[in-house]
Amino acid sequence: MKKIICVVWMMFALIVAGCSQVQDKFPEDSFYSALGVKFEYVDDDGYIFVNRANGYPMIMFFPNVSRNIEKTDEAFEGDWIYRLTYNWNGYCVGCEETIVLVNESGVSIDGVKYVPNEDANENYMDRLLEELDMMYEYFDAYKVSD
Repeated sequence: MKKIICVVWMMFALIVAGCSQVQDKFPEDSFYSALGVKFEYVDDDGYIFVNRANGYPMIMFFPNVSRNIEKTDEAFEGDWIYRLTYNWNGYCVGCEETIVLVNESGVSIDGVKYVPNEDANENYMDRLLEELDMMYEYFDAYKVSD
């Protein structure tokens, strides 16, 4: 009986440990399943809207990010440079929006901040912002003026 209780307890501990690790990771599933994304830059009055029908996977804005950032208890500070709203309700009425804010200090996803992990290059956020700059320019044809 002790062995059964011990085995059950160990399985429970493994499940709880596995769940807590998943929660600390970048939630990329919400990007894969998104129908579209509203892409905004702080210095632009308009915005870019890209959806699946345009032939682009919505995760493309954050390739390999899940391996380079981790959840933190810190608050997202400062103004956003880029704001990406996945499943934007202006396009997908009734969908659950996922709001991503990006600046020099990190990434906020629905109010949860992620920062570069110890494996990431010290200039990781600068590089991510440069990639978003290039994507914003690339998708200029999809720009909508406010």
